[in-house]
Amino acid sequence: MSTRKGQSNTYLDILFPVPADTFVTVVVPAYLSASTIDECLKSLISQKYPKEYLEIIVIDSGYDETKHICRNYDVRYYHSTRKLSAGAARNIGARMAKGQILAFLDADCIAPEYWIYHLVRDFDAFPETFGVLGVYAGGKSCLDKIRGGELMSNEKRIGFHRGFIEGNVAFRRKVFEAGCSFGDMTYGECVKLSNDLSKRGMKTLWDPTLKVLHKGYLNYRKMFAMDRAYARISLMEENTSLLKGTLKLLFIMAMLIFLPIWPLIAIFLFFSLLLICSAFSLTDNMVSFKNRIQLLPVLICMRLSRFFASATESALYLLRWRAKR
Repeated sequence: MSTRKGQSNTYLDILFPVPADTFVTVVVPAYLSASTIDECLKSLISQKYPKEYLEIIVIDSGYDETKHICRNYDVRYYHSTRKLSAGAARNIGARMAKGQILAFLDADCIAPEYWIYHLVRDFDAFPETFGVLGVYAGGKSCLDKIRGGELMSNEKRIGFHRGFIEGNVAFRRKVFEAGCSFGDMTYGECVKLSNDLSKRGMKTLWDPTLKVLHKGYLNYRKMFAMDRAYARISLMEENTSLLKGTLKLLFIMAMLIFLPIWPLIAIFLFFSLLLICSAFSLTDNMVSFKNRIQLLPVLICMRLSRFFASATESALYLLRWRAKR
């Protein structure tokens, strides 16, 4: 690794050595974000990273005070007159970006002062990867902590990851130049990009030590909406998703059919479902092994949410298919 041209080998360069002249663009999608974006932007302009190699772009489609707050900072501001999904806002930011590395931070997140250095260092240490995937910190509940990746082990992993946390990620510019993009949706926009990367053989690095403070929250209703979005995308992207979803739908129908006739069979089926969900929960990579037993009830609820979301979307898909015939 080398230091930048014209810069001395300072303590910061020794501690966080990065390649010469690594220009980074940070894209912040915003919608009605006036209550959080001030702290977000403050954390970005306070980064321990040379300002001449940093660009911040805010993509806003709301109608609150976000625009006026952005005027207080040295950022590129883009406003859309129509409401944009989070995925669409990220894609617009990617097209506007000048950086070699494109980072994405949600408007309700606060980045630690070495966040960008951490990103650039990961890309330099793992040149074979095309993206760096981070996690959220500051979860307000066990559900928040699990889905945000806060309870993962600190082991870094390279591979083709099915999804990721869109509010704390970065990619090489060539990812978007190769035609990859986020899905045009607010929940699950990472799935399309994950699939695009996988098709092109572009691996990513999952780094659980790359954390930002997330000020949002997640409840079970929102989680189910997110799981339905993931299931909907999977139906469009994967050939086996409809079969899996239909089998889950038939399982639920069997429980409902047997409930008034042979309740014991319905109860047996339900507890079988719980047992299957428990087995999968004990292998959940979003939680370190030592926390899986303790958080098993929450993990089971998450698995049940995915199960019913897949069945629901498959039922709607089959109904739409039937209506077209």
